[in-house]
Amino acid sequence: MSSPAGRAAHPHASFTSVLALLVATTLGACADEPAPGWCEAAGGRDLLTLSRRSENGRFRIDLLRFGISDAGAACTATLATVWQDTLRSPKFAVSPDGRRVVLQEPFTDDGMAHAVYMIDLEGNSPTTAVLSSHASIPDAPWSPDGSWLVFTQWSDTVDAPVQLRAIRAEATSEDFPTAVDLGAPADLVFDEHSLWQPHGNALQLWAVTARQMVLHDLDSGTQAQWDVPSSFWSPDGRWLLSVVHDDTTQTWTTSVIDTTKPGVAPIVLFPGQSISGGTWSTDGRFLAVSVPEPRELVVLDMSSGSPQVTATRFPDLQPGSWLDSTWMLSDASSGPAFVNLDGTLIPIPEGASRVSPVPGRVAVTFRGNQGQKYLTPQGTSVPITRCNDVEEAWAPDGAHVVCWPDPKAAALYDIDAVTRTTLTLGPIGNFGRATSMQAFWSPDGARVVFSAAGSLAVADAVTGEIHEIVPPAPGEVLNVVWRPMR
Repeated sequence: MSSPAGRAAHPHASFTSVLALLVATTLGACADEPAPGWCEAAGGRDLLTLSRRSENGRFRIDLLRFGISDAGAACTATLATVWQDTLRSPKFAVSPDGRRVVLQEPFTDDGMAHAVYMIDLEGNSPTTAVLSSHASIPDAPWSPDGSWLVFTQWSDTVDAPVQLRAIRAEATSEDFPTAVDLGAPADLVFDEHSLWQPHGNALQLWAVTARQMVLHDLDSGTQAQWDVPSSFWSPDGRWLLSVVHDDTTQTWTTSVIDTTKPGVAPIVLFPGQSISGGTWSTDGRFLAVSVPEPRELVVLDMSSGSPQVTATRFPDLQPGSWLDSTWMLSDASSGPAFVNLDGTLIPIPEGASRVSPVPGRVAVTFRGNQGQKYLTPQGTSVPITRCNDVEEAWAPDGAHVVCWPDPKAAALYDIDAVTRTTLTLGPIGNFGRATSMQAFWSPDGARVVFSAAGSLAVADAVTGEIHEIVPPAPGEVLNVVWRPMR
């Protein structure tokens, strides 16, 4: 397959950065003699990484895809290659539906524009679309369903404005001129964590000049405006929570916006009182806020279409992270506690030095030699003896956790079965010589990948069986991302 836009993929090319799509190679096959076929694991457990190595006086960066099976990496494929004269790295993001990858070339030393490419992961061979040779992507470029991509784009024309644009995921290079213009980034502000509407294809932007929050619905092409700053979405995607600080009075005003009713003014919560935000229940039905007069935590029910104060009130508490739709982790002068919508309050045991919410439960690290425990409001207490003040990573469903003091070994805990398995990594690749390590759980929590000093290994969460993942050539691992399961 030829390089996109007719660019040569040679390490001594005259330009600084170049992308070349390569055909898939099976595990163990020579990189310059690729075997036919495409790499995809049964069950959709695919891993994407960026690997960098020095070659012929330049830096070669490969976007790799590994198909993960019960025996480790069943196959591997090189999706793309970028040549670079500096240590700057490309940027990539997998769509939430797992069908595509967007890849951005790194900036160059002379300030030249970099290109953005769309790589289709479906079918028997990789395909690509050149979205722009003058573009970049934000940290959250994809809509929640993977059908839209947002990027910034500029031209070589002097004084031409930079534009924030959106394009459908199935777009080809020829479709690029049809991308939707959202405005000039110099006049737009957005929060990466609350840009996209959950479960929808609308995104919110703060227009600085107009001093309005603009909600763009990309599917319908409609817009709605409110005279409040950019806000925080409720998990169900219906409400926006806006917080405004008055520098003159040093007070806060918190309001909610029902995005199903364009044109309806924001609803101010507890007018006349300084309310500095709140937290949403996991289903978006309830909103917890702290009211100063009298000082207490109040829970609002949003299901009727307007905030309704519930009977749930806790004196001297602050809103915290919700564990589900009924339990919240809150904080008070006396220490952290579980609180429930029915009015139940359960203090976290004394001696806690760190309290971290995980799915449905809380990981509590205790001072001294008491280690760590995995607590639930219902009273479940699982001791995690090797995870005190060390690195850790929780599975998405909260059923397992791995922790490690160094890359030579990790402790794998099954929370429900209350078992611990030692994962010996030292003899694998460079793990024994590494000084730091990262862990990445698969979306289903069935496997965890470890990365250290250019080496990769995958462990089964149930059996504890470990396999090394061997790339086509040794190199530095820059990023590790699991492909969302379909």
